[in-house]
Amino acid sequence: MTFGPLSTRNYKSKINKKTRRLALKMCLTDKLQDGSLLIAENFSFAEPKTKLFAGFLKKLSTGKKSFLILTGADEKNVYRITKNIQKVKTMRAVDANVMEVLLKQALIMSKTAAQEIEKNLSKK
Repeated sequence: MTFGPLSTRNYKSKINKKTRRLALKMCLTDKLQDGSLLIAENFSFAEPKTKLFAGFLKKLSTGKKSFLILTGADEKNVYRITKNIQKVKTMRAVDANVMEVLLKQALIMSKTAAQEIEKNLSKK
């Protein structure tokens, strides 16, 4: 056999843009109805310290253990602040996907991130 079976398999399948947007809308709606979606005015702290952000998460007292933080394009300090906190994943709002939203128990986004997601999801 010249072209026999390969040991690696590719399980990826293409999903249409409209379907992907609809799935993300459904996940965000589900998080909102559960009370797991929180929108903060912004993520500006007096100092860019991990301790301050960990305190912010404790004050929320949502009872959730894992968080997805969605930021706007201009909020670069949040990545540095959150990279040492376990069970916290930070990403830009334009990069949000269904898998990450489903894996985390709570979703926290800034106001600019909410506007970016709204703009992306309203495209046709």
